[in-house]
Amino acid sequence: MNKLKSIISFFVITALAAGCTKDFLERAPLDTISEPEFWKTANDLQLYVNNLYHNSWKNQYEMDNGSDNALSTNGASTWMNGLTQPTADATGSSYTHIRNVNIMIANMDRVTEADGDQYKGEAYFIRARHYFDILGNVGAAQLVTEPLKSTDERLYMLRTRRDSVADFILSDLDKAIALLKTKDQLKLSNEYQRINKDAAIAFKARIALFEGTWEKYHNGTPFGVPGGDYNKFLRIAAESAKLLMDNYGYTLDDDFQKVHNDHTIAGSQIPVKEIIFARQFSNLKFGGGGREIYGNPDINQWPHKVGYTRSAIRSFLCTDGLPISVSPLYEGDQSLANIGKNRDPRLDMSVFTPGEVYRISALGDTTRFVNPFTTVDAAGQYQPTGYTSQKFYTYDLESPTSNPKTWDMITVFFRYGEVLLIYAEAKAELGEFDQAVADITINKLRSRASVNMPPLMVGAIVADPEWPDHGYPLSPLLQEIRRERRVELLGEDFRFDDIRRWAAAKLIIGQNFQGAYFEPIMNNGSGRTIAKDDDNYFLPFKTQLPNGYQFDPGKNYLMPFPMNEIIINPALTKNPGW
Repeated sequence: MNKLKSIISFFVITALAAGCTKDFLERAPLDTISEPEFWKTANDLQLYVNNLYHNSWKNQYEMDNGSDNALSTNGASTWMNGLTQPTADATGSSYTHIRNVNIMIANMDRVTEADGDQYKGEAYFIRARHYFDILGNVGAAQLVTEPLKSTDERLYMLRTRRDSVADFILSDLDKAIALLKTKDQLKLSNEYQRINKDAAIAFKARIALFEGTWEKYHNGTPFGVPGGDYNKFLRIAAESAKLLMDNYGYTLDDDFQKVHNDHTIAGSQIPVKEIIFARQFSNLKFGGGGREIYGNPDINQWPHKVGYTRSAIRSFLCTDGLPISVSPLYEGDQSLANIGKNRDPRLDMSVFTPGEVYRISALGDTTRFVNPFTTVDAAGQYQPTGYTSQKFYTYDLESPTSNPKTWDMITVFFRYGEVLLIYAEAKAELGEFDQAVADITINKLRSRASVNMPPLMVGAIVADPEWPDHGYPLSPLLQEIRRERRVELLGEDFRFDDIRRWAAAKLIIGQNFQGAYFEPIMNNGSGRTIAKDDDNYFLPFKTQLPNGYQFDPGKNYLMPFPMNEIIINPALTKNPGW
């Protein structure tokens, strides 16, 4: 296993927190970090695990780029377009990070101080995080649970089937849950930006839903799990979500927009009450690369380089609770200023429309949005679809010298809205969804003060002629649950994973997604030719995708297992279609 052998090297600890033990680094080579002079105190554990955070939260928000929800100026997704090459490194640096965590896990029980439990729990959480990346990319994986030497024969282990990998990840999260403090407990010690017990429970629910639906909808295909028990994972998802719902005091914030656009942390608590785990990042603290590491530079600059699709915008209901295809309130989408009229208010709070504030200066002066910058600016940036995200946007985006808050932002990793959607979907997949479940999940989301949409009535779902074709029959209830997930979590980087776990390639095959309706005012700059279709809607990939996305459902649900690994260890199996 070339990847695992290649990472047997010194663990370079960089950017540790204050008190970064310069003396320790001078007297102990990094390859002997497991020697008795370390791993003595809870502080040792904290110093080590602090560095593990750095590689656990990169590129959290891609705004659903590479799905039917969003498109980027960087071009069509190679994965979604079926152009991933067999030489692709699908496990990336995940095994490097796993080895680093394994070093800690192998040594941390030398520390017996109770104060060390929090950091031990963080290690289990972070290992689960990296294994989930591997599970999502390649499925069945080599399961390495301890730091191996370069001569260890276990480097040539076979792949462990995907449901067993998922079991292992959930087991790590159970260990984390047992050790971690709750968010409220961490607030008391002003450590609210550390991984908490609540987040581990939410993560467990997220992973269990992913695996349960993957195994259900891929059942009987090369991507499925022979003899697998997908209901087991769906049950874990429902139980974990309900545990948070019943016992941890979370509620939805009345202001939907605040969840994504409040970029400050006041005092010793995150002000948005539905946030389970978030971290605040500062461009001033991390330098120019800080926002790229911990946020998404495609969002936190103007104009955005990622835009929503017309398909995503059309999924929002009208204020009468009906789909736009049947509601008498729908007024069309040929005016950007009008797209939010009579629609679910979450649309207007997710997409910039003319007249809304998009810039606040250090002196409090505001600049209002007029139209998307769809032509190239001096820095080579432009908005590709005409639908500009308001989510995650930093309104005080100025140079650091004129505004000390510039690019400070909260990146939200887990929030209560997602937990409610996990519970709703898991219960529906288990055949246990009724009006009572609707009222404590979807209807909670719809009844926010800032949203105030009609409730979902399980016995009175109105058929939508434009329900998406997932490639198989889907009940009206699941159609609406999936719609709610798409609307509530728009741009939060779940959509492509949703399409893959639902085995729903039909949603993208042959599609070339439109953007907004082109209005003359949008031609506002350098003279860049804006690609449009015959109906005058933006068509950013008109030339690149003349036949739409060419996702191959026979192989593209997973990336190829790294070819260099297979060459060195021929006993390893390839992924389907590769």
